[in-house]
Amino acid sequence: MDKLLAVGVRGLIEEAESGLERFRLMQETDISKFYFWQAAVIVCEAMIAYSRRYAALARSMAENEPDDGRRDQLVDIADICEWVPEHPARSFTRLFNS
Repeated sequence: MDKLLAVGVRGLIEEAESGLERFRLMQETDISKFYFWQAAVIVCEAMIAYSRRYAALARSMAENEPDDGRRDQLVDIADICEWVPEHPARSFTRLFNS
């Protein structure tokens, strides 16, 4: 969990792609690791896509929301879902570091 908050899913994708590249360059020969890295990239990309779908939904809901307070909440949700989980958390980690 700490690593995910620190580097985000994009960081995990980069790490897995590095493993795939090592395999392609024959520096790594364990095929099970290759399959693991492939699966990790697929799952991480899906997490990002899923979060972006929620961001789009929250923005859409905000456009039609008559209550200013609720509209602001929906925009905040959209902003957060567009950033996390792809990128490192900006505010959540402060809760654990205080």
